[in-house]
Amino acid sequence: MLYYRSGNTMKVVTLEDETRFTFGEPKDLFTEWFARNKIVANYDFDSNDQRFIMIKPMREESLPIQINVVLNWFEELKRLVSVGGE
Repeated sequence: MLYYRSGNTMKVVTLEDETRFTFGEPKDLFTEWFARNKIVANYDFDSNDQRFIMIKPMREESLPIQINVVLNWFEELKRLVSVGGE
């Protein structure tokens, strides 16, 4: 069997003739939004347990809309936490 991804759908095809590389009809396994990587496949199939292992990113609405950057944070920390009664 050959597992592959087409868009957000995982598919499977069977290898019907190993000497001529004849494939059966592709079948959809499931459709879900999982992380993608254009360089390497970021999923795997466990043939023993018959499971896929995939990365599911956080939903877009849970991403932060603001990032606070604190400059000179160590100086601010020293000012806020007095050491030895200073």
